[in-house]
Amino acid sequence: MRPIHVIAAAILPVLACLAPLARAQKEQAPPSTAGVHPFSAFAAALPATDLRFDEPGDGSVRALAGSYEAEFSARGATYVPFFGSKAPADHPFGLALAAVWSGEQALTSAAEVAPARTGSRIVYDRGGVFEIYEARADGVEQIFVVTRAGAGELRLRIAVDSPLAYAGESAGLLFAAPGLGAVRYGLATAFDRAGKRSAVPAQFRDGAIELCVPASFMARALLPVTVDPFITTVFVENSTADTFFADVAVMDSLGQALVCYEYAFSAASHGVYVVRFSLVDGTVLGAPVQVATGTDNWRLPKIAYNEAGNQFLVVAEAGASGSRTIRGRTLDGTSSYPGAPFTISTGASGSEFIKPDVGGDPNPQGPTNFCVVFEAVYSSTDHDIWARLVTASGGLYGGAPIAVDYTSFNDRNPCVAKSNGQPPAASQAWTVVWDRELSMFSSDVHGTQLGPTGALLHPNFAIENVAMDGSVPAVSTVTDESTGGRRYLVVWMDYWTINDNDLWGVVMQGATALTPITNLSELQVPGDAEYQYHPAVDSDGFRFAVAYAESYQGSSTDYDIYAATLHYNPATAALGVSEGHRNLAYTSSLEDSAQVAAVRTAGSNPAVDSTRYAVVWDREVTSSDHDVFGAIYEGTTGAGGHEIVVTTCGNNWPALAAYGVPALGQTVAYELTLGGMGWPLMLIGTYGFYQLCPGTNWCALGLNPIWMIATPVIAGQIPADPALLGLDIYVQGFEVLPNYPLGCVLPVMPSVTIRTRIE
Repeated sequence: MRPIHVIAAAILPVLACLAPLARAQKEQAPPSTAGVHPFSAFAAALPATDLRFDEPGDGSVRALAGSYEAEFSARGATYVPFFGSKAPADHPFGLALAAVWSGEQALTSAAEVAPARTGSRIVYDRGGVFEIYEARADGVEQIFVVTRAGAGELRLRIAVDSPLAYAGESAGLLFAAPGLGAVRYGLATAFDRAGKRSAVPAQFRDGAIELCVPASFMARALLPVTVDPFITTVFVENSTADTFFADVAVMDSLGQALVCYEYAFSAASHGVYVVRFSLVDGTVLGAPVQVATGTDNWRLPKIAYNEAGNQFLVVAEAGASGSRTIRGRTLDGTSSYPGAPFTISTGASGSEFIKPDVGGDPNPQGPTNFCVVFEAVYSSTDHDIWARLVTASGGLYGGAPIAVDYTSFNDRNPCVAKSNGQPPAASQAWTVVWDRELSMFSSDVHGTQLGPTGALLHPNFAIENVAMDGSVPAVSTVTDESTGGRRYLVVWMDYWTINDNDLWGVVMQGATALTPITNLSELQVPGDAEYQYHPAVDSDGFRFAVAYAESYQGSSTDYDIYAATLHYNPATAALGVSEGHRNLAYTSSLEDSAQVAAVRTAGSNPAVDSTRYAVVWDREVTSSDHDVFGAIYEGTTGAGGHEIVVTTCGNNWPALAAYGVPALGQTVAYELTLGGMGWPLMLIGTYGFYQLCPGTNWCALGLNPIWMIATPVIAGQIPADPALLGLDIYVQGFEVLPNYPLGCVLPVMPSVTIRTRIE
């Protein structure tokens, strides 16, 4: 006889799938959030008491605080006040030392000098005059140290380059943006080496600030002489920073994740932050780190992790509309320390490049890469999809970008899987999907796959090209099968009816669809009438987790965040629901733009253990104020178990019992207790009502038998194979009576039938 674990594998092609979960009508009371660990909004920007510095590698130094950003380069200093995210544009306040005179003697020129930073001080050595900027959390102190001077007054002329209008004197010189705020160039004081002090009159004329230290003070001064005005932001309306478009990548080895998000420094100038949090309880770990300032104007950020290099990569579209490029910046996996920013879209064809996405690599054996995909604008009706591999150290891999889809179609909204899957490298693949606009109300979903070194593994293929409007697709990481082809799930949104936007999906293997295109909204909640938008998906290697936004009672201003755990059933070539419609955020606000990443905890077996997923989204407070929230979602292993199936041919005696949890990798057993008159017979099969005596109505079994064994006990371990998820095994026992032939004249006493559902 064959052992039970061999039999289980043999009957896989004919086992049944899980039925969809029923849905209860959404009520005013919050739905169950068991298995969800929400955590509070991430810090929107640097706190007002915090100060950070960044040196992006181009010779400049940046200071970043809650009320301003400042850049110091060879051209001079630029102070950019934060007037709130509602401000229509940035209002940079540029300062460049034009000249210094002692009497009629020029002490220095306006030649460009590279800055040097020591601690919070940025210093320009101009030969006899040191121009120093002391960055503080509440502003910047401008300091001039004059080491040589002659007789007469000391005059300093600082050229101003700013859209801010001079607004007169108020505890210094004011430069204002009406209705938004102002920059105050504060009152200056001069002091010498002995501590003698003097007020320094200041005035603005001919586009420059002039500071004049009186000749009477200079005649008695002991060099060096220091002059120190203070520059601050004056607020009219200082609303909370607007933060949105979050993405998340996990670092399994530390049990942590990094969230990147966009913030509006002004309506015309956006930057990017990252913040680290614990995957255990969602605790935010440390202050946010700025990846790009508002003046960099980075938008739509995405993030991924490379295990071998211990590096995160943040990518974004950068620059003004009409000339945008794709930029990136690596961050150390342990410290979040950023590398130098660089351009990724170099060499691709198009007038500008937008909507990037990035996938990482969990393979610990390097060298490995990131895969960045983006949309290229060729014309208003012709957009293309490109990819570029990036090394873990932030270099461009290969000689040129990869033309993923370079056609005359309007291909848009590219998405790449969060990673290319677990090793071995020979079967790793980044899946890339996008939508192709056919008309205003019709789009298809297309895709392809790239290997770890950027090779296109398939010609572009259609995933959905029926009469639908498949748009904004997302794709999971491939599953863990090392042989037979790895599976992945593609999801998208589509108008199911004119008043019902649903989510759809299909399980793929390479370029082949394994399931029909499935309405995921109806699969979770039959008869669903709510709107579902903007799905995101990832895989733990066995199952798939989908996160999405759903309307509340059809509202256009009240959306909540939900998640579902799905699995593929090879017996029926269909998707099944392990858990559906789990609520992650339930408020009266508009929650949207969810992103999800699977957590692969060291030592865990995702075939058996519940998998955690990090989910982030943004919440609209007002039209110009959004916050980023997150949750840790416990992806379920499902509602597996044993149950008795009522049949026309089955009794409580002989008694049949089942033991063990029917989960992948676990042991199950079945025991038949006899009445003492005969010998045991056990049947294993699939759903059905097999007639023991064909052509009669007598004794329809509770299964279609595939295998039988003459033993009262069968036991074995269920293989840790994702193909078994959601499948049903049927077991029925018999007591074969002595002195009767095995025929149709009362030869057996059948037990009840037990259905075992594997999860």
